[in-house]
Amino acid sequence: DNVDCKGDEVRIESCSHNGWNVTDCKHEEDAGVACLESPSELQLLELMNAQAFQIIQQSKLIKQRQQIIDELQRRLDSLKNEVQPVQLYDGIQQTELGQLQQQADEHLELLQDLTEVSIVPVRLAGTNANEVQGRVEVYYDGQWGTICDDNWDLEEANIVCRQLGFPQASEATKHASFGEGSGNIWLDDLDCLGNETSLSQCAHRDWGDHNCKHEEDAGVVCYDWKAGFSASLSNNIGSSQTDVIFNVINSNVGGQYDETSGKFRAPIDGHYIFFFSGYKYSSRDIYIDLMVNDALYKGQWVYDADSSDSYDTASNSIIIPLSMGDEVNLRLRSGYYLQGSFHTSFTGFLLSAA
Repeated sequence: DNVDCKGDEVRIESCSHNGWNVTDCKHEEDAGVACLESPSELQLLELMNAQAFQIIQQSKLIKQRQQIIDELQRRLDSLKNEVQPVQLYDGIQQTELGQLQQQADEHLELLQDLTEVSIVPVRLAGTNANEVQGRVEVYYDGQWGTICDDNWDLEEANIVCRQLGFPQASEATKHASFGEGSGNIWLDDLDCLGNETSLSQCAHRDWGDHNCKHEEDAGVVCYDWKAGFSASLSNNIGSSQTDVIFNVINSNVGGQYDETSGKFRAPIDGHYIFFFSGYKYSSRDIYIDLMVNDALYKGQWVYDADSSDSYDTASNSIIIPLSMGDEVNLRLRSGYYLQGSFHTSFTGFLLSAA
């Protein structure tokens, strides 16, 4: 009764009050609350993931553009050094003029090659198009245009998907499967090796040179890898070394977390982020190792040894690179304990595909 809180307490009993069971009230005066709805843990993690993904993609694009600029500058400097001063005189020979013309043509071809190194913007458009699928359109000479599906295959589609921030393509579509475009058909007879960073770096006909109609517009379906989970622990565990099995699934996007083994399996190569937050069991200590493929990756990843406070919590987070098929789990050291609670949770998700 007469509870008086400042507002920064974490437990109601920390506020001033008359004392336990000291009251002059009846149940008709029972207090209640209406809590403001706040974002769930998974919603917050998804927001962090989206923001981190945008930052990573922007960083990659900046790095690519800087590499292109550096290469262009190096080649142009080389051209300047190759061009020799020419002194014209009345008796200049036609052979010399021919040599100069040949050298000029070679330089123009080289400049054209340098243009092809640039990253050409792409987008997905058409019927039922979204961020992962659609008709492929490229931006050239100030206008968007489509691509003819002659020789269009996964090698070419993979480059589009990677340029859009996805790891690879699941399908290279033909015959205007996302509807016919309009205007220019910019590229035809593309032939990519698979290691290019832009379609413009693949072999192709000249820009705008084609023998197609828009009924042959090419499209892609990119792999939209989303992998993440959040799970809690239902029972107290401890005393002997054991793998922590978080058996209450709060979310399991992609189905990569196994509640029977407590392991998360990476669906693709990439960087993943993991979070742990948990309560001590009574006054006993917490000592948790981070395991990858049943081998110690980070010893003492979570540790709390303050025996004076039975309400202590411990938490940590980490970003690690994983290869497809790698398995991650937590292991409690022998002699340590963990309290089962919905507050004791393990969370992780794909941050960026490699």
